[in-house]
Amino acid sequence: MALSSCLLQSKPYISHLTPFSISSKSHKPSYSIAPQRRRELTSSSISAYISPSPSLTYKLPPDFTTKQLVNALHQQNDEKAEEIFDQLILEGLQPDNITYNAMLHYFCRAGNIKKAADIVQTMASNGCQPNVVTYNHLIHGLCEVGRIEIACSLLITIQMKGMALTPHAYNPLLQALFKQKKTKAAMRLFREMEEKGDPPNAVTYQTVFRGLCSGRGAIEEAVDFVVEMTGKRLTPEFLTFNKLAEGLCALSMEDTLVMLVERIMKTDFFPENEASMIMGFIKIRKFQDALATLGRILNRRNPKRGR
Repeated sequence: MALSSCLLQSKPYISHLTPFSISSKSHKPSYSIAPQRRRELTSSSISAYISPSPSLTYKLPPDFTTKQLVNALHQQNDEKAEEIFDQLILEGLQPDNITYNAMLHYFCRAGNIKKAADIVQTMASNGCQPNVVTYNHLIHGLCEVGRIEIACSLLITIQMKGMALTPHAYNPLLQALFKQKKTKAAMRLFREMEEKGDPPNAVTYQTVFRGLCSGRGAIEEAVDFVVEMTGKRLTPEFLTFNKLAEGLCALSMEDTLVMLVERIMKTDFFPENEASMIMGFIKIRKFQDALATLGRILNRRNPKRGR
């Protein structure tokens, strides 16, 4: 099954990727940047290294590293960072893929997809071919601004280029699909990820579990997914599981809840005394006390996961 078949019924957006390829005109560097020196820049010291002239041009000392450039630009606001980066390209700076991808990440996080696309074009014109990290940043940025169909087509582009389809490419798209209540499309994409991409990671499973428990999927599907997660020795985050538990109790599906609690305790290697405490509450039908105890134990073991 092709990637496009698991997504939305949409126009073939692969053609929209061609604007990322621009003319082969390249900028010849007027100097090289020595990698030896690693001085860190802060917002207070940036002016000592990047100094605007009256004509709004920016100059770099010859020992300035591209890593320092990225750190410096991240101290600036969106408009100033864009201005400095563009001017330095014109002045002869020749970044590598790491620098381009770092800048791409910066503008994608800021929601400036137009500038991100411009950076990809500049990469190609300067002889730096976009790699899987480039596309991952673009997919994340596109999902952040709701351009899911184009993000889907980028997945197809990654596949066509023979690059590895990683969870970093899939996870933001899965999250965006669930956010737009496209549960079936998200689950088809998840299943295809299992078949064609790198194996889903813990973030992938938690993303899908949250989506299924957020009122956008059948409760039976969420139950089956907990069984699947625990079968892979993954423990669902407690806050989301608690929502599922409340739904099961409301539907008088306490036996199903007990089964899931037992699987979670087994997956997380609960000692006998903790498991007995929880099952004691369940036996006298104090499900809220059982869940509260389960949550405290999970949170104590892994505070981030328990939140």
